[in-house]
Formats: sequence, structure tokens, C-alpha cells
Amino acid sequence: MFLTIHAASGLVIGKYTGSVLPAFLIGFVSHIILDMIPHDPVEMDKWKMSEVKKFMVIEFFIEFPLIAIMLAALTWSGLITWSWVYVAAIVGAVAMDFLWGMKKLVPKCKIFGLFEKINHLSHIIFAKNYHIRWQIWLPLQVLLLVIFLLIYLW
Repeated sequence: MFLTIHAASGLVIGKYTGSVLPAFLIGFVSHIILDMIPHDPVEMDKWKMSEVKKFMVIEFFIEFPLIAIMLAALTWSGLITWSWVYVAAIVGAVAMDFLWGMKKLVPKCKIFGLFEKINHLSHIIFAKNYHIRWQIWLPLQVLLLVIFLLIYLW
């Protein structure tokens, strides 16, 4: 799932949660639940680069700019009043991707291995190693983004 989707779910969680710790924990669990929806693109298997480089390219050149634009637009339009609850919810919602990604950078660290295993299990619980074409996963993820933003704005 795009990190942008997880960040948008964090916005909703932050809005409707009144405390930092529950916001973080609910955000973290929401990531696992959202990752159960089949969303792994078959096209990425064709990229001739390591998994770490794929992650870096996607996160730094696509995801971070999209998240920054989304959050900046909400901030500048006055549609969000920042608090630690929002920060905790968003960090919780995106943390899993960074924790399992750290396993690739620090392969001997057992705690990162645990997060990699949880992440992998969440991806295959309903669709074992199921990859879908971009014509399916892109509209699905855009729809989820719109839904989370509409819930947040409501």
C-alpha cells in the first residue's frame, strides 16, 4: 500500500483519537490491516534493482513528496490544527514500512526481522503472493486515499 494511504489513515486516526499512545497504536495496527488488501504491483518485479533501491526510489522520489504536498495543503488551507496526537497517529501508520525496511539495511537485527515477518504475513493473509496489475492497484489506492481524505474532512 502506498505510504500516502497509510499517512491519510493516520490523519483520520489522529482526528478521532484523543490521546498520543492510542493514536500511535491504532495507526500501527491500521497499517497491518490495510496491507491485507492485495496491492503488490507485478510491475515492480520487472525493475532491475535491489529491493533496497526500489524502496528508496519509491519512498524518496514519490511517497515523501506526495505526503508533504497532502499535509502542506491541509495545513495551508487551515483544515488541520497540528497536535502530537496527529503526529503519533501518522508516525504509527507509516512506521511498519520503515521497521521492516530496516531489516534490509541491518539484516542481523532480530527486532527488524520480527517486523519484516509481521509485514510479510499481513500481505499474504488473504492473497498469498498475489500481485496485481497497475490498472487495478492504482485506482484502488487512489480510491482509498480519497476515502480517507473525505472521512478526515467530514
